[in-house]
Amino acid sequence: MYSEFIYKFEKTTIMNILFYTLSYQNSILKPQLIGIITGVVIIIIIRVAVRQPARELQKKFVSLGNMQGMTKTEIISHCGKFSGISYIEGGTVCVWQRPGYRISLVFDSQDKVVRIASEAAAR
Repeated sequence: MYSEFIYKFEKTTIMNILFYTLSYQNSILKPQLIGIITGVVIIIIIRVAVRQPARELQKKFVSLGNMQGMTKTEIISHCGKFSGISYIEGGTVCVWQRPGYRISLVFDSQDKVVRIASEAAAR
């Protein structure tokens, strides 16, 4: 509750400062401030747009739960086609990736998951 109040207070204060600065007729900083605000908004939009596919892929894998023993076909039907494949002795390693998320699964010769070889997600 307290942190919510602080967040609302800070947000309101920042918005008031921005409004006052932008509404001041003779402000020298007005063009620079508009440029900074525009830049920040663009960065936020790009970060959200780039990370969304990664989050969706990660949620699909999380929803599968324990994948050990699942077939490659089951995983492909739920998570989509893998991005890459490597052939190893006695099986394969398949990689699913999006910008911001990557997971590699090791499959045996019967195309069943043996283990997760690696998983990485951006914050």
